[in-house]
Amino acid sequence: MVKDFAAAFPYKTRFVNIADFQFKGGCLGCLNCRYDGKCVYDDGFDAFLADIYRADAIVYAFTPRDHSMGARFKMFDDRGFFTALRDRARGKPTAYIINGGYEAEENLIAVLEARSEMSQSGLSVGYRAAPGRCKKACLCP
Repeated sequence: MVKDFAAAFPYKTRFVNIADFQFKGGCLGCLNCRYDGKCVYDDGFDAFLADIYRADAIVYAFTPRDHSMGARFKMFDDRGFFTALRDRARGKPTAYIINGGYEAEENLIAVLEARSEMSQSGLSVGYRAAPGRCKKACLCP
C-alpha cells in the first residue's frame, strides 16, 4: 500500500514506521503536553514527532483493527494529540491511506474527521474497501 503510493507520488517521500519507535507507554491523560508541549515520558517521543512534522505534508497509512486504527497507531495518535495540534501541524496537508473496512467504521471516520478539523489540515482519505463493497472513493486494485 505504501510502496504503491510512493511509486505514484511525484514528490520526494520519507517513510517513518511508528512500529520502530520504542514507546515507554501510552498516553496517561495528564495533559502535561498541553501546557508545555512535552510528554512526561522521557522516551524521545517529542523529538520523534517533531521530526515527522518537519515534512511539508503527512500521509498516514494503516489497516483498521478492532474498529480503530490499530493499537500502535492509536498510541502514537494519543501521545501526540496536543503536541500535533500546536503550530507544527496546523494547516499542514494531511492524508490517510487505509487498507480495508474504513467505510464500515463509523467511529474511525469520526476520529479522523475530528482530528482533521482540529488541526485545520483538511481531510483526504483513500481506502481499499472490503471485497465486494467497493465504492467510488476507494483505491481498488
